[in-house]
Amino acid sequence: SYRVFNCGIRTIQRDIKAFKDSGTTIPLRGVVCDIGRSVTHKVEAINELLSGKELSAIARRINHSPEAVEKYVKKFLQIGSAIEQGLKDTEISYLTSTSYSLLKEYREIYEKAKEEGKLDIIKEYISITPSKVSKKRASGGEK
Repeated sequence: SYRVFNCGIRTIQRDIKAFKDSGTTIPLRGVVCDIGRSVTHKVEAINELLSGKELSAIARRINHSPEAVEKYVKKFLQIGSAIEQGLKDTEISYLTSTSYSLLKEYREIYEKAKEEGKLDIIKEYISITPSKVSKKRASGGEK
């Protein structure tokens, strides 16, 4: 991109940092594809759900399907359950097939949400979301 804008790499880095500091996410490949150490859409989705936003609005904003966002929520609750059981981070990471860096971010969010009493928002959402199995049975699909 520095060739396109005819400026130095350092200028591009400084501009990206300025946007990040203002709360604007720049759609770089690493951000869009959840590659690398950037803040992932998974963390954004959980934070927005905890702040009371609707699942469909979150999915539209981060350009993911509602099913993907639901998967992120279920993984977050799975990790939260493992935290409550007292498992070590390395064990949780292995058992849930989650990267260690994502696990650390989820742990911070989970502990903060627990402290603020916001976990019920997510647990309530999951309890009212119909499973794919019941959708298939209702439509006469596989059993």
